[in-house]
Amino acid sequence: MIKDLPDYYKLIPDSQFFDVPYDIVAFMGQNGKTELECCFSIPADEINPTGFENENFKVLQGIFLFDDFWNPVVKKKKEISFRSDDLSKLNLKSYYSNHVPIELNPGSYHFALEFQDEKTGKRSRIFHDFQVDTFFYNQFQISDILFANHLKPPHLNVLPSRSDFKFSPNPLRVYQIGQPVVIYYEIYNLTKNQAGETHFRIEYRIGKDSQSFSSIKKLLTNLKLMKKSGEVTAGYEYVGNASSELQYQNIILDPNMTGKIMIILKATDLLTGFGAEKKETFSVIK
Repeated sequence: MIKDLPDYYKLIPDSQFFDVPYDIVAFMGQNGKTELECCFSIPADEINPTGFENENFKVLQGIFLFDDFWNPVVKKKKEISFRSDDLSKLNLKSYYSNHVPIELNPGSYHFALEFQDEKTGKRSRIFHDFQVDTFFYNQFQISDILFANHLKPPHLNVLPSRSDFKFSPNPLRVYQIGQPVVIYYEIYNLTKNQAGETHFRIEYRIGKDSQSFSSIKKLLTNLKLMKKSGEVTAGYEYVGNASSELQYQNIILDPNMTGKIMIILKATDLLTGFGAEKKETFSVIK
């Protein structure tokens, strides 16, 4: 990987490869493009088998994208560094988590993500075909949901952008009991009234039941958790002055809620009545 093609190939044993969990999350970009956050977590025991603290680890990273006809679109190669205090606990293992933003035109792509540990020489390769959807500038929409271990919002007097948030992604989407489920998403094309204000509502339901969101009859206007049939329901209303909103939540679940969980997120523009919905799954383990 990363280097030019050699004159001959030497097969690498399976023991020299390691798995990297990853997640690709789509947001609205600029000028009709879609911005992807490529989130990944590198297993600590693969690049730091000694477990020594205060030690730096360097990994070569390559991201390659091709269109439907295998024409190169993106080719990013860089060296990334981790410290032992960058560790996150995911699924009873320790990982170094990071993310890379990529802006693309809507369409079909062939995607490759590669890593090589500088110290051990171990490698990871991910190949994935996917469709980049369109975000329209005249239609109420919400982005994908990004799952994180922790997120730190910016302290700015101006409207922030996603790059102002500091977060550690959780591409495994696995949380331990008592660990907050951190989610981030964006809302686009909110309508403004004559005073230049927006008015919208956000609701979410979390539980093992995959029943449609329309079954929720009572809409909450203030954040409130309801312990009913092993599910969490919450809702709140916002008044703002921006046509796009950046949203994040730290959700604390009931300790008895474990296993595969579904979150159903719904946003409604209260000035027009238009709504948008996303469904995603994650896991909670003991």
